[in-house]
Amino acid sequence: MINAEPTDIAQKINDYNDIIVNFSAVLRQENEALQHFDTETVAQLLEQKTKLSMAYRSMVAFFIQHQEELKGVSEDARELLKRNSLELEALFKENDLLLKTRMEAS
Repeated sequence: MINAEPTDIAQKINDYNDIIVNFSAVLRQENEALQHFDTETVAQLLEQKTKLSMAYRSMVAFFIQHQEELKGVSEDARELLKRNSLELEALFKENDLLLKTRMEAS
């Protein structure tokens, strides 16, 4: 495995946080739309959600491959990443529940 440079890791963490923040915003919009049965908004968000999902998965794969380099990242950066990731995870769970509920209701 090729080691990533420290600046590469720092930039990847910044990119990952940006993806998480944007993905969270889209999921919040979609969850609200699902709660209000606003299928038009849900459809409009689909392309953006798909792109963010692919970017998110790519970043997760990168960090899995570079776990050792993450040990050198500042505590503040790790804490921000953890906090944002936990928020995204909660939004994923809510989104999954809302999607299943709406599908069953249709």
